[in-house]
Amino acid sequence: MDAILQRRMERAAGLALVVALHMAGLWGLMSLRIVPIPEEIVTLFVEPLRTEPRPPEPPKPSRNSATRPPEKPVQRRLAAEAPVRTPAEPVAESLPPAAPTA
Repeated sequence: MDAILQRRMERAAGLALVVALHMAGLWGLMSLRIVPIPEEIVTLFVEPLRTEPRPPEPPKPSRNSATRPPEKPVQRRLAAEAPVRTPAEPVAESLPPAAPTA
């Protein structure tokens, strides 16, 4: 028990010594007075710059009305127009003429 008590006392004494040295060092640094204390203290009043309020931003156009997705091209069936030999043979129907796009 005495060894534990003695160890605690030594640690407490060491901690007290370190704290005392730090406080002495801080007191010495604070007493140097590198920046002289002014004889008269003046209060400064600052007025912020007055700027005009920003104009409101114009509304952004919606994406749907401005740009439309490109139309997909019409796919044509790849079949030759051949005469029907027999009514039992299937033949692809002919497509209507393409309307001009402009």
